[in-house]
Amino acid sequence: MAIALVAMSGCTSPADKGGDVAGHGSSSGTTSSGGGGDAATTGGGTGGAPCVPVDDQNACTNDVCVGGVALSKPSAAGSPCSTKGTRCDGLGACVAAACAGTSGFTVAVAETVSAGPISVTTADFDGDGRPDVAVANSAGNNVGVLLGLGDGTFAPEVHYAAGTTPVSVAAVDVNGDGKPDLAIAGATSNTVSVLVNDGKGTFAAAVDYPTGKSPYSVAALDLDGDGKPDLAVANYNGASVSVLLNKGDGTFGAAVDYPAGSGSRSVIARDLDGDGKPDLAVANTMGGNVSVLMNQGNGTFAPAVDYPTGQLANTVAAADLNGDGKPDLAVTNSFGSNVSVLLNQGNGTFTAAASYATGSLPSSVVALDVNGDLAPDLAVVNSGDNNVSVLLNKGNGTFGPGTIHAAGMSPSAAASADLDADGRPDLIVANASSSTLSVLLTTCVP
Repeated sequence: MAIALVAMSGCTSPADKGGDVAGHGSSSGTTSSGGGGDAATTGGGTGGAPCVPVDDQNACTNDVCVGGVALSKPSAAGSPCSTKGTRCDGLGACVAAACAGTSGFTVAVAETVSAGPISVTTADFDGDGRPDVAVANSAGNNVGVLLGLGDGTFAPEVHYAAGTTPVSVAAVDVNGDGKPDLAIAGATSNTVSVLVNDGKGTFAAAVDYPTGKSPYSVAALDLDGDGKPDLAVANYNGASVSVLLNKGDGTFGAAVDYPAGSGSRSVIARDLDGDGKPDLAVANTMGGNVSVLMNQGNGTFAPAVDYPTGQLANTVAAADLNGDGKPDLAVTNSFGSNVSVLLNQGNGTFTAAASYATGSLPSSVVALDVNGDLAPDLAVVNSGDNNVSVLLNKGNGTFGPGTIHAAGMSPSAAASADLDADGRPDLIVANASSSTLSVLLTTCVP
């Protein structure tokens, strides 16, 4: 929430620090902001107008201008929050102190939703300060919204029509009214549906925009530097990513497609090279790799550079895993039953993948600090084993063996937020076959 506005020329900025979630590629707008501590510049915005930082009311972000673009960057890990005894986790969240003993999750509590939940995201939809949940229900052809009660439980699901076979949902304020709206990828309608929030956690009818063939993942961030969030959509059968630029009023221009790898299934938007412009990373299932597309500064992208991962790469997430201030990548490999970690070399290029064992058929990965040591850990959803593997970070971007936590049947995706207001990140898991959401609350045993 600290605002920096410093007139400088030729300014360079420390690179990103922060975490993303991926669940069939869903990328929540609450977790895909960049790194902390950047110096700010004025000018360079649309039409040469000075950039003015926007206070996002988050005690753990620095609101800055980078290259003429207003951004909210996570504060440095360990920075004090406004609440006594808490601190910033380096991902943009205010968290409790480190767990001195063992940490993990409570036994999952199930919330019933519509048929085939396959993607999930969190945001405060009704403005009460409590995290709510949106879930893409692929068999129900709708998106469900569950308002949080602040204690890890939720009000009953309310459904909204959203394309055909919705498979990915992102929360993002598309029209600049300060209320998170929804964007949903429809795999068989070949559209992305946008539902505008009325400010009370209810949503207007969907407006559909054509994408490439078989869109399977949607991410949202300001890609062209005009201060308005744009959309990036991974097209599974199109082997491409579609970019839809915001017109400034929450409506979107025609999709522009950029080639990615074969079976483009998951996309995230992050500043990977530290230039203040969000780049794209796409997990390619049939290609067994992740494609990185660098932003040219105006919402257009350079040709993809591919990095091998493992067999049937299906989701990608980004976080600073080794503490160097640069966002790294984590990719789940379904047939390999592992997660690949690719460390950023500081310029948006990546080291060879290091793989860590998970459960059977991993389908989603979330970066979150489970034990409060300010090093992002990995929670991997295992659809073949009906559980979640939690791999603790050793502090240098390498990981220990996973611990297992039960979920529902055929879990497909997960998202993280502090669901019970204890300052620790929790997990919510979408279970495709049981049509439930599993709520796993973080525990700390001294």
